[in-house]
Amino acid sequence: MKKLLSMILILTLTFALGARAEEPEKASVGNALGFAVLEGLCDGTENQILSPVSLTYALAMAAQGAQGDTKQEILDALGVEDLSWASEQLASLADAGLKQANAAFLLQGEARQDYIEALQAAFDAQWIVPDGGVADAVNAWVSEHTGGLIDKMLNEEPDPNTMLMLLNAVAMDARWRLPFLEKATNEDVFHMPAGDVIAPFMHQTSMMDYGERDGVKMIRLGYLDSTLELLVALPEEGGLQEVLAGLREEGLEYFRFDEDPSEVVLSMPKMDISADNVLNEILIAQGVQTAFGAGADFSGIANEDLFISQVRQKARVIFDEDGTEAAAATEVAVPARAANPA
Repeated sequence: MKKLLSMILILTLTFALGARAEEPEKASVGNALGFAVLEGLCDGTENQILSPVSLTYALAMAAQGAQGDTKQEILDALGVEDLSWASEQLASLADAGLKQANAAFLLQGEARQDYIEALQAAFDAQWIVPDGGVADAVNAWVSEHTGGLIDKMLNEEPDPNTMLMLLNAVAMDARWRLPFLEKATNEDVFHMPAGDVIAPFMHQTSMMDYGERDGVKMIRLGYLDSTLELLVALPEEGGLQEVLAGLREEGLEYFRFDEDPSEVVLSMPKMDISADNVLNEILIAQGVQTAFGAGADFSGIANEDLFISQVRQKARVIFDEDGTEAAAATEVAVPARAANPA
């Protein structure tokens, strides 16, 4: 049976989620939080990208040095009881083809040795004391570990009261199992909330996993020599928020496919999209509150009165006829209390 998909509105990369849709028990820690954050970011007016894995590891490194309610709220948001999963999941994501790196940049003061050792043991994190400009050092590290897809994490030097910057970077570069033919790519209308635009569309007719639910069409595209895959959901007009709510509630189990593959006529935009988001307010709405306020307790990091001033993520995804390149970097800035205007 031939079915038509003409537009992609939601892109869910398992490079950011770490499990096939039919294997939810193997899904990465932080999936639920990631979908909740994505729902908070999307208002239907512009493209959004989020890596739950990158956000999860950056927050988990902060939790490693947290105590009391500060730690418990982060763990609750991630949906875990402790941080014992961190090193095992690093290995499984690497096996799937995801490149990942963690680092802690100490900008001033002294950190507890047991915290440094815990980051290295659980997260394989580099401990870096910059010699010179912090922005240049951070940007060089992020560029290196995202394959150059994100070349500038910081536009300026961090606040002088910042003691620690925790960073995670993830990247993938995978070829389609069934590549698109360049000669089949042509320009067509891309329907945007703000108005139609002309964009290049790749075309393919092939047998692939296909499914429908609640008026939403779904496909799954695989990559060569990898367990990575692209899950695509195409809602009816105006149905974006319903799909986002379904993803938040069900995770990857939201995606349901027919038992047998179908012949699908696929039109998929060729694109290069980026996002840059400060996630403080959304994380607070998801219960990570104490870490940002006057009661924050990061005494496991240092003998300082520390709190989180900012959680920021940059992400980029490129789709072309050959495959997908994607990367994300998440920064958690940790200053001393004296820098907190509250």
